[in-house]
Amino acid sequence: MQATGLLCGPFVEFLASLPSSPLVSDFFLGFTGCVAADFGVHRIVFNGMSCFASAICKALAASPPVIFELGTMIHVSGMPEHVVVRAKEVPDGVTKRVDPDNPFTCFFMDEIGDSDVRSWGVLNNSLDAAYVTALESFYEAAARAWLVGPLFMAVGDMSNDEKEQDPEGCLSWLDERAAHPGSVVYVSSGTQAHITNA
Repeated sequence: MQATGLLCGPFVEFLASLPSSPLVSDFFLGFTGCVAADFGVHRIVFNGMSCFASAICKALAASPPVIFELGTMIHVSGMPEHVVVRAKEVPDGVTKRVDPDNPFTCFFMDEIGDSDVRSWGVLNNSLDAAYVTALESFYEAAARAWLVGPLFMAVGDMSNDEKEQDPEGCLSWLDERAAHPGSVVYVSSGTQAHITNA
C-alpha cells in the first residue's frame, strides 16, 4: 500500500508535460488530489466499487458503529432504514481507524484521508436505476457524482492475444483525447484492492 506514494514524483513529471486537463484517478491514489490542486486542475475520483458499496463505506467511515457482537445487524447511519449489515461484515479498518498498529488504517488515514471528499467529483462503477437511494448520499454538500458502469463485466477466460487486442479502439481514442484540452489524463482502477472470500 505504501508503494503507491512512490508514484508521486513520476506522476508530477508526467502531469507537468501535459496541457491542463481534469484528472481522473483511483480512490487509492490520494496523493493525486494534492498534485492536481498544485497544477490547478480538477481531480475526479474513480471508484471501482458500486455506488451502493461506496455509499455504505462512506457512511460507515463518517459514523463508525459500536460493535458489541459480531452476529448482530447494524443500521448504516445516513442510509435508508432497510440498509443493514452484519457487524462481522464491517471491516476492522472502519471500527479501528485510529489504531496506529493497523497498516490498513494508517494507509487509509495518511495516504487517502478525505482526498476523495475534497475532489471535484466521483465516478462510480454503477447503474443509476439500480442505486437511486445510494446515489443521493453522494449529492450532499453539492458533490458531483456520475455513474459509468458497469465497467469490466465478466467476459470469461481470454487468451493473452485476445487480451492485447483492442477492437473498439479504446487505447487509440484515449491517446487522441490526451492531445485535446479538457480531456481525461489518467485512470487507474482497482489496482490496490484485495477481495477476500466471504
